[in-house]
Amino acid sequence: MGKFPLILSISAISGGGKTTVAKRLAAHLNEGVRIVHYDEYQLTGPSDFGNWAVSSGDYNDWDVSPIVKDINLHIKNPEVKYIILDYPFSYLHAQLKDMISISIFIDTPLDIAMARRLIRGNYITVDMIKIDSQIYLDKGRKAYQIMIEKVKPSADRVIDGTLSVEAITQKLVNIIRSKSLNER
Repeated sequence: MGKFPLILSISAISGGGKTTVAKRLAAHLNEGVRIVHYDEYQLTGPSDFGNWAVSSGDYNDWDVSPIVKDINLHIKNPEVKYIILDYPFSYLHAQLKDMISISIFIDTPLDIAMARRLIRGNYITVDMIKIDSQIYLDKGRKAYQIMIEKVKPSADRVIDGTLSVEAITQKLVNIIRSKSLNER
């Protein structure tokens, strides 16, 4: 087998399918898998994502050292064969780029991603949906377009985000197998 643990970064815009695919892939790989979910960390970084994306867009503006710390703990565990990094930045952050074995970008159309965010949202009133939609129109959409322009080309592979979760998962399994075979 190749070098372990293999660290697979799954990137996409918000609503692009990162977390769903990461969980399905972990279930498929079954043993020796750890998932590191970017959204589970309280990271220090820009407070206004939309303004940040337009003005700087430098992913190093985020402090991802808590993620690096957890990955390093998983690397030291001999039972861990795969670390799935559910993380939007691909190779674009200096603290993580050299740790990643392979980066995947799930290319999900903006309308599908927006619909998913609305579906999973914790909206109490219709007004909350309207406010969130207006923020998306004012800043979010442009920020996600910039992210696609930067993150997508940095990934090793791009997968069509309109495919089913099962189809995307199978593609990832094939990529992992190919990567492992090439490192023998």
